Amino acid sequence: MSGRPDRRGRRAAPHDASSVLLAAHGPNDVGDAVPTPFAVHGPGPAGALPPGHGSTTPPTVAPAEPTPGTRELPLKSLEATAYSSNIFNRESGAADPRTRVRVHEIDIPPVGADPLSDRAPDMEPFSVMDDGTVRVSAILVPHGLVSPSFAYRFDTPDGSVVFSGDTAPSDNLVRLVHGADVLVHEVIDLDFYRRSCGYSPALLRHFAEAHTDVAGVGPIAERSGVSTLVLNHLVPADAFLVSDASWRRRAQKGFSGRVVIGGDLARIPLR
Repeated sequence: MSGRPDRRGRRAAPHDASSVLLAAHGPNDVGDAVPTPFAVHGPGPAGALPPGHGSTTPPTVAPAEPTPGTRELPLKSLEATAYSSNIFNRESGAADPRTRVRVHEIDIPPVGADPLSDRAPDMEPFSVMDDGTVRVSAILVPHGLVSPSFAYRFDTPDGSVVFSGDTAPSDNLVRLVHGADVLVHEVIDLDFYRRSCGYSPALLRHFAEAHTDVAGVGPIAERSGVSTLVLNHLVPADAFLVSDASWRRRAQKGFSGRVVIGGDLARIPLR
């Protein structure tokens, strides 16, 4: 969180999962604390690292456990901030932060493919969670060498929204979006980086294999059948380098619905 003032001129205190776990605080002065344990859903360990591009062997961080999943993330974060948490526990009686998060690593249905060579094979969406009001489903999407990489769909009584996550163009994503109201999709301006100086061929290849060029996102939204396309993860993000008008104009090509340029704290109706 950036701490930018809200509509009443107050500065919002950072209160993401990491700050909750840091001291496991209860009620606070702005009423947005998370006083009870909360669920976190995310990918499990990748299992193995793929070979790198090129002939040299890339360095490996944490070779004993180089592909940790979601379950290890809060545990290792808590180890890094253990002193702060231990002091809070002793000074103010804060709850044990290890009890505040319940991690559910996502089980991927059998897809009959090697995740190191075919990271997003054709498949049907599968359920992640359903609390009776909100139903979350996911599908594998291609994001360079990352495995697994998910797009998520949220079905609610008020409508449905899909978040592409980081992804190259994907038929799986189109399958997940079918019948939804809003598609929130990442975009990159590949021409901008091809024209720019100093970017290595390897990095340009990564951009093309891991992300979706703005020129191709409109047809994806049209095939998906959504009425609203929201652009997010804009790369480059600086409006002085690529204007909102430029993003909108190019994303609109091939799409008959509404294009919205995403921004921090934006509120977009589902219908």
